[in-house]
Amino acid sequence: MAAQHTDFALHLAEVRPGLWNWRVLGDDGEAAVTGDTTTKETAYQQGELFRRYLCRFSAERGGAGRSARLRSAPRR
Repeated sequence: MAAQHTDFALHLAEVRPGLWNWRVLGDDGEAAVTGDTTTKETAYQQGELFRRYLCRFSAERGGAGRSARLRSAPRR
């Protein structure tokens, strides 16, 4: 198994009561992927899932965090 890079951080914020935002930040401080949900626990679970995926993806590609960006869907 490839060594995992640890250059991704999970950030949680309560946007308003009942709405939590999670962001997985790359080593450059830019958000690699974001999402919204209704509970802090779900926000943590979803964000941590993506953070682990990006760490593994980055390690397999041998690159830094910024090379493993996922593009977010356009907002409607």
